[in-house]
Amino acid sequence: MNHTSSTRALFTDISGASTTGIATIMSLEGNQKLLRAFKRSGLFFGLAVVSVLIPMLHFVLVPAFLIISIVMFVKTMSEAKIATALEGECPSCHKKIDLVGTFKLSGSKESCPQCRQLLRISFDEVN
Repeated sequence: MNHTSSTRALFTDISGASTTGIATIMSLEGNQKLLRAFKRSGLFFGLAVVSVLIPMLHFVLVPAFLIISIVMFVKTMSEAKIATALEGECPSCHKKIDLVGTFKLSGSKESCPQCRQLLRISFDEVN
């Protein structure tokens, strides 16, 4: 069962202007964390397998993708909570922002859908 909560999100543009919004936070359980970790690391493991077919470059690509696969697995398993939705106002164009996806609570960067300004997104402490 998913446990969701809300917290304050801060949208900051490149000039330093900021606005606040609301983030929906989802707590991940063991099986959900494991499934996400396998999906994320599986992509890089698959790239390692495909890289075997590339002459000369496979000496670098295969080990690199295998290492990245392990790192992604460990990083994903350490995420107990993720943001799944963001609502707020862009500090640049002042239009409403509704973003749905997966956002790291340690901080994310997303573009405003209207003005394409890069926004740094930070969150209040989530317990």
